Amino acid sequence: MCLGAIAHAVQTAKAWRKLDLPEAQADLRQVFTEFGLPVGLQTDREKVYGRPPMEAFPTLFTLWLVGLGIHHYFGRPNQATDQAHVEREHRTLFSWLERPQPLANLQELQVELDEARRMHNYVLPSDAGDCHGRPPVKVHPEVLEPLRPYHPSAESALFSLDRVDRFLAKFTWSYKVSKVGQFPILKRPYSVGTAHAGERVDVRFDPQVRHFVLSEAETGI
Repeated sequence: MCLGAIAHAVQTAKAWRKLDLPEAQADLRQVFTEFGLPVGLQTDREKVYGRPPMEAFPTLFTLWLVGLGIHHYFGRPNQATDQAHVEREHRTLFSWLERPQPLANLQELQVELDEARRMHNYVLPSDAGDCHGRPPVKVHPEVLEPLRPYHPSAESALFSLDRVDRFLAKFTWSYKVSKVGQFPILKRPYSVGTAHAGERVDVRFDPQVRHFVLSEAETGI
């Protein structure tokens, strides 16, 4: 089933660009508004999504999902088969949109994508999962009744900072102190002094005081 297909302009003067955080969030807000908040969401390891929290400090994208009560799953590096259904969905949509002449603009493309998604979900037969040749929504009509309703205007009420704090408290991250005595968390520099340049510090989050706690194996920073 295709929950969302949203057009973006990604061609720049020199290369193709990736979607940024506000764009990814805006797209998901559209999907959440229609289908409600999911239990989990899986992505690849693009920069905006980051890596599993046991490997690196979570991105703002991951923390946003956590605050909404959504578990962020990650595919394995260079393993497109972990999201094979998404790749097949892309191929289906691209096949639907193939035409001799390009579409005039993003608005026209979005109209075509919306129609392709409608046909895929409600009309065309599917061999995926337990569909057995039936349209996905006919097999799983429950998807149209959100278990966790969402609307952007209510996001601040749905978002729990306490969930984020408890999530961060589960992990410890290791950083190497730079020659100027700093290390970054989400691009923000934290300083421990040049006396510790070249050393590694372990960082964890204390949810009681909402502070990062640093430690170093021998000197006890």
